[in-house]
Parts: sequence; structure tokens; C-alpha cells
Amino acid sequence: METRVTRFLDSAGVSYKILPHQTPLFTVADAVIQRCVPLNEVVKCILLRDKKGRLVMICATGEVQLDLQAVRQYLPEGYKRMSFAKPETITELTGYVKGSVPPLDLPSDLPLFFDEGILAREQVNISSGDPNAGVELAPQELLRLSGAVIAKLSKEAADA
Repeated sequence: METRVTRFLDSAGVSYKILPHQTPLFTVADAVIQRCVPLNEVVKCILLRDKKGRLVMICATGEVQLDLQAVRQYLPEGYKRMSFAKPETITELTGYVKGSVPPLDLPSDLPLFFDEGILAREQVNISSGDPNAGVELAPQELLRLSGAVIAKLSKEAADA
């Protein structure tokens, strides 16, 4: 299976494994079941919007709860009232539908943050950009290719 994400990974010379789905999926819970992987290896990507319309992408492994207060401390001053972006905003900005957004090949001006727990895994899996498959790769490669900032974004990480 070839997707925009697999083409991006191929062009970067990154080793990865395709994890096909039996049916299209859009949730972390479904990814765990269909990919037969642990919850703490699935990377979820969430597009947030502040009250002025500024957007930020945050990513964490599936088992953690994100702390929106923690997110704001890594942003320039003035970001307030972070909320989830609407599905149409997600598609317009990324070219992907909600639930199949990968943390790669995103607009270069979109701030991207990874919860530090992502790097604690031996491998992670992300959306391939197609609801019919995921992609498994090393978290260090994901970080290198994404250019994300590592931060304490989860309640578990913030409390540790």
C-alpha cells in the first residue's frame, strides 16, 4: 500500500512496516484492535485551536490524557482557551480526515509538539494517512522527520 506518508518515508530512506486494517478506522481504540499493538505504541495527533484561531498539533501515545494547560506553556504568550479543531479545519490544513492524521508531512508553519512518552517506546505506530493502514517505525526516526518539539504534555508526564 502506498500513501503520502509512505512516499515521504521512502524518500527519507526510513525503515517502516505497514499495518493494514480490516476496515477503515479513525480511533486509537480501533487501531489497537486492528493493528494488534499495545495502546502505548499508538500515536494520536490532535489539532488544537486557540480563541484567535491559531493552530497547534500535539501528539502523544494512546494511553495518556493530554493536559491542555501544559500545552500552553510551550507556546508563545497570548495563546488562550485551547480547544479541539473542527474536522473541516483538520482536513483543510493537513489534507487528511480526522482520525487519520499522521505527525509527518504537515505544513511547515504548524507548531508540532510530541509528548515525551513517545520517545520512551521501542517502536510507535502512526496513521499512514489512509484509514485503511497504519505505519510502524522507530520513535527516533519519527522525531527526526517531523521536527517536533518534545514536551511534557500528558497529565502522567506533567505529574511525574
